[in-house]
Amino acid sequence: MAYIVVPIDFFEKDTRMRKLMFRFGGRSAALPIRLWCLATQQSPRDGRLAERSTETLETALGWTGRRGELEEALIEAGFLEKIPKGYQVRDWERDQGQIWRNHVRASKAARALHGKNTVDATSTAVSTA
Repeated sequence: MAYIVVPIDFFEKDTRMRKLMFRFGGRSAALPIRLWCLATQQSPRDGRLAERSTETLETALGWTGRRGELEEALIEAGFLEKIPKGYQVRDWERDQGQIWRNHVRASKAARALHGKNTVDATSTAVSTA
């Protein structure tokens, strides 16, 4: 299971978050976290939200305000950028890059484990676990 990382001073010191809080107040606190969760589910490698329209993005993030307002705010604050086929979460590697790195590391470890022969300590039989 993947986990996003939120620094403990994120709400106070992240300038992107402060921009959202200034614009929307407290109701914006969870938006970047929801955005990172959505991107992790769709594209943990690079944070792309392909084939997403403004409406589907805002619906997925639980936005109930005026259509287009959240997209505009996320782009202006620096959390999101519009690309030809959807969106790209900005600074994905810096903010949530550990998700893909952990996945790659776990995959390598699993391949290495399954490629080795193991000896059962209670028997003399060799198994290929």
